[in-house]
Amino acid sequence: MQTFLTPSCFTLSRCILLLTFFLPVQIFALSAEISFSSKKIGASPQLTYETEFTCSDKIYILLQTQGLSIGIHNIELHWINPLNKRQELTKFDAYVSDDKQLIWAWLRLQAPSNSQVIRAFDPSFGMRNFIGLWRVKIHIDGKLLSTEKFDVLC
Repeated sequence: MQTFLTPSCFTLSRCILLLTFFLPVQIFALSAEISFSSKKIGASPQLTYETEFTCSDKIYILLQTQGLSIGIHNIELHWINPLNKRQELTKFDAYVSDDKQLIWAWLRLQAPSNSQVIRAFDPSFGMRNFIGLWRVKIHIDGKLLSTEKFDVLC
């Protein structure tokens, strides 16, 4: 038995195929302005767009999101050190209450506890593995949003 495509069947298949290609599919309808800071105003980090930090800074990452649905979202920040190893994993749930939302977290570099006296004379002592280019992989609800970079100089 042979099957022939009739013009109407071909047109219908073509229409479905065209709809598949041209329908807007928004898997991750979110935009975010991402910045780093070491400054605070009261209890919140200040937006300063810093890219270089010292070994003693508390490094804040600020995510100014837009288009994230109202509700609870899972945030994961993978802090990758200059040796290309994950130094820290920050995981938390953020409640989004508006179309525009500021979400932030921080990283504080910790020298070995026995290095405090020497660090008074050499701030980089015990921190050499932290000096250089860092990356932060930002995941929201299990999807990679962005990978951002900053430098640590001591």
